[in-house]
Amino acid sequence: MKRSVTIIRPGPVDAFGDHTAPSTEMSDTCLWVIGIVSSDDDQNGKQNRVSSRVTCYPLGETIVRAGDLVRVNGFTWQVDGNPARCESPFTGRFPGYEVNLKAYEG
Repeated sequence: MKRSVTIIRPGPVDAFGDHTAPSTEMSDTCLWVIGIVSSDDDQNGKQNRVSSRVTCYPLGETIVRAGDLVRVNGFTWQVDGNPARCESPFTGRFPGYEVNLKAYEG
């Protein structure tokens, strides 16, 4: 099933970490296969928060990279690390990429 995927790339930052340009939004034209979401309760010493993670498989060439935000069906996730190239264990072909997404609440 084709997913509505928008990639939000933050603008560049200066030496102080302030954004010097606005974020840009791009639509990704690949077919994205979305995995099952898993959630964990995290505690960072001050507050409890819930982290949700999902593994996605964009089939074809994708423009997503580490640090981007990805909006999938109205929910915004952060890309966790660089996309990894997937290899089929049956044919050895490279059909697409594996992208890990994460989000926090609380």
